[in-house]
Amino acid sequence: MHLPVAARVYVGAVIVLGAAIVAGLLPSLQFLHPSLFAGLLALSVISSALKVDLPIGVGSSCISLSYAVDFTALLLLGPAPTVLIASASAWSQCTFRMKQRNPAYKTIFSMACLAVTVAATARVYSFLGGTYGQLASLQALMGAAMAYFLVNSAAVAAAFALANRRPVFEVWHDNFLWSVTSYVVGAVAAGIAVEVWQRIGQWEASLALLPLCLTYRTYRIYLIYLAAAAAAPPVAPLPLSPVTPLITK
Repeated sequence: MHLPVAARVYVGAVIVLGAAIVAGLLPSLQFLHPSLFAGLLALSVISSALKVDLPIGVGSSCISLSYAVDFTALLLLGPAPTVLIASASAWSQCTFRMKQRNPAYKTIFSMACLAVTVAATARVYSFLGGTYGQLASLQALMGAAMAYFLVNSAAVAAAFALANRRPVFEVWHDNFLWSVTSYVVGAVAAGIAVEVWQRIGQWEASLALLPLCLTYRTYRIYLIYLAAAAAAPPVAPLPLSPVTPLITK
């Protein structure tokens, strides 16, 4: 692990905290809807592999559709099953479709980050009156979405900042703040999925993924455009020719 001491301590602390959260939630783990759990687990792992690399200036990161799946799992199943689903999605994101193999500590750190994020989000959701299995209020939904975004993005930004000896807020502001829109869209889609699942059925609830797919596609096209623009040679300025002034009489 070639990291500054502060970064090593931080990564180790997050891993320990994530492991403690998982251990604390395991006794309350129940599979009341095993088919729903299995479906969300598979969907989260697959969607995590379908990621878009972010051109951030302090390292490598990515976004995927798995956030919305994990958020939907939290609303429907509660924190204990969702921690397992989110950890599996983090493992998938760090393992598949990688340009180079991730060190083990990065994968474990990512899994721990999502465990911490899910636990914090569940606390906020419950505090705002949210109930699992049904959508209680828009306030609880949006509050949980903001908690998910802030905890997850801040945790990752802090790791990049400490590894590169840069201010944490600066790294977060410049590289992660813009992605808040994807969390809002994901939360809305998750809320729609929960409502549809309650009223119609779980297979029809998959239609809520359509706006997410469009958002993912938009990000992908935009980031491909940015990469192409950065790789293109600079355009030479046009030669200036003398201009004859036009005088009207």
